[in-house]
Amino acid sequence: MMKAGELRRLIELAFEYVSAETEKQADQANNQAAVVATDPITLEVWRNLIDYIREWNSRSENKDTMSRAIALQYFLARLSQVQTAKN
Repeated sequence: MMKAGELRRLIELAFEYVSAETEKQADQANNQAAVVATDPITLEVWRNLIDYIREWNSRSENKDTMSRAIALQYFLARLSQVQTAKN
């Protein structure tokens, strides 16, 4: 089970990755996430979150960029789905 601090860090790293201005910045966020996400499933869901943030931010009907709370909700729900499917 992930600790709250690790979970918050993964959410922040996803936003850092999405907003990275250089490939080096994106790589740094990815590398840090690989350390924080202690298992492959968590890292897979983290990458799903990045795609979800990008999709959310590109939709014209979403007037604001994704919030941390929505990202956290998505991450936890998706993590539960993937873990259940793999068991």
